[in-house]
Amino acid sequence: MSMKQEVLAKRAVYEYRPRDILAYVSLRLYLRNQCAMRDRWNRGIATELAVNQSQPRYNHILQFKEIHQNGCVEFRDLYIPGPNEILAEVALLAECSNNAGAFELPRGVYSYKLASRAETQGIFQYYFHGFRNRHRAIAQACRDQGDAVVLYTDIRKFYPSVTIDQAKNVWNAICKGSRLSDRFSLLGLKLLESYEQTTSSNPALLIGPMFSHLIGNLVLREIDLTMAQDAPGQYFRYVDDFVIVASKQKAIELEKSLGGMLNRIGLDLHRDKRMSVPSARWLEFQSVFEDDQSRVSWKTFIGGLKQLMLFRPDSRHEMEDRFREAGIRIRPLDYSEVVQNRDYTNKISSLLKSPWLRFRMQSLSPEQIISEGLQLRKRYEIQLGELLVQLQNSDQVGKKMRVPRLRFLLSRLGYLATTEQLKIIADAIGGVNEVAIFVSIYNALVERDVSELLKLGPKAVQSAVQPLKVASEPVRCSIPNSRKEVSQAYAVLQLNGVPLEVSNEIPDDTMTTFCRGGNEVGNLFESSNMYFRELACLYGTDNPELLSWCLDTAFDRDEDMAFDMLDYTYWAY
Repeated sequence: MSMKQEVLAKRAVYEYRPRDILAYVSLRLYLRNQCAMRDRWNRGIATELAVNQSQPRYNHILQFKEIHQNGCVEFRDLYIPGPNEILAEVALLAECSNNAGAFELPRGVYSYKLASRAETQGIFQYYFHGFRNRHRAIAQACRDQGDAVVLYTDIRKFYPSVTIDQAKNVWNAICKGSRLSDRFSLLGLKLLESYEQTTSSNPALLIGPMFSHLIGNLVLREIDLTMAQDAPGQYFRYVDDFVIVASKQKAIELEKSLGGMLNRIGLDLHRDKRMSVPSARWLEFQSVFEDDQSRVSWKTFIGGLKQLMLFRPDSRHEMEDRFREAGIRIRPLDYSEVVQNRDYTNKISSLLKSPWLRFRMQSLSPEQIISEGLQLRKRYEIQLGELLVQLQNSDQVGKKMRVPRLRFLLSRLGYLATTEQLKIIADAIGGVNEVAIFVSIYNALVERDVSELLKLGPKAVQSAVQPLKVASEPVRCSIPNSRKEVSQAYAVLQLNGVPLEVSNEIPDDTMTTFCRGGNEVGNLFESSNMYFRELACLYGTDNPELLSWCLDTAFDRDEDMAFDMLDYTYWAY
């Protein structure tokens, strides 16, 4: 891009890409208007458009949650905003971040910390940093208190239980105590009114918009402050998940106090998920979320691949071929348009004066990348085997602490393992309900048949799309029914251009019409569905390859390669 990129648009793109593929595409379409790349546009025009919007514009997505023992699939209701609202929302949250005192997280709270002014990788700080920091803080509390227990509990259906009146009250209160301008105070209220119109039968906070996360923190703010005062260094929260570290009796008292405060604002603790663990037992797993410090790690492997694509974008097709030969299911992002940008060229010319960078460029090669990928495949396969043995002999505590590591390994092996290995792994994890989604994804990759995976909805299908597209052979697709989650999953396959061998196509709706692309998108210009009507107008009729361009090319040089099996399987739990 020729125009200097500014912070807000980048934050929007990077925050929503791991959460919803259509939101990412919608932003890419919207931001083809170079004016919209400017922070001034997003603070001014996008905000004004959002405030004056007459109807809510959300895409209602069914997100896989879990498979029950009777085989029934449970979904969450996600409501993804349109691109203009996303940009206005990002501008609003940036203003909140600039009012650090009013919106600062209380002690003991580790989720959805607003990004600082200089950060560009998202609206909030990367989720795993907060998750890991809370884990470290709990470990320190266990060491400090000796003979204590670690008590886990969480809120039952947190966001859907927060009423819009509650949300408005906490928003108005925080705005009065902050330096937030009237423009952004009004925007916050407008967003909440849009949530109310969307869930008119039971007006509640939506799951999907990023603003909901800020409101969720504000709803619990007074409780957080009270608990931090009553139990300093003993209370830890991540979204709706609480941990108390104290003597057994005090932990019970603090839990009772916490439950009472939640009840007074209409929220309930989820008693079925409660767990109490001796601190010494918990400390056995204190290193479970620490970064991999090996010379070759997933971070170094993907980082090296991105650098190769930036320094040598012409090697992309060679890299794809080499991955395919090695049985690795990765399609590198296309950075060729990025490197033609004058700002990028000037930056690289300056960086090339560095001896370290020149050495790094010389050492980067497809052979080196493949070698690292094969090393990781072998290491992760060994670690998975050991972990599955440990899980067989685990109690409730051991299972809870080991399952996140299991997801970590499975999400990466989905890209690295051979087809034969995937089949063996799918059979081995078949009895672990917490990773049932991986069994379905792996089977779809092995069989090249997504018929069963469609039943798990659009995000499950998106998790398998990138590996499926590595091979050119068509993917079998027998539509099991015309339920909404199946229709949305099928639309995701069309959006990504997966070559399909369909035995019984599903009836068209607005999402499938848009995701298929082409001239038929023009039929949505007058659609009553305002979300897809807006996207259709952004898409236009002049470029039938526009959707594939959005997905295959990098937004800018800072965009990291997305791996949906890592991101979407995390958000499923």
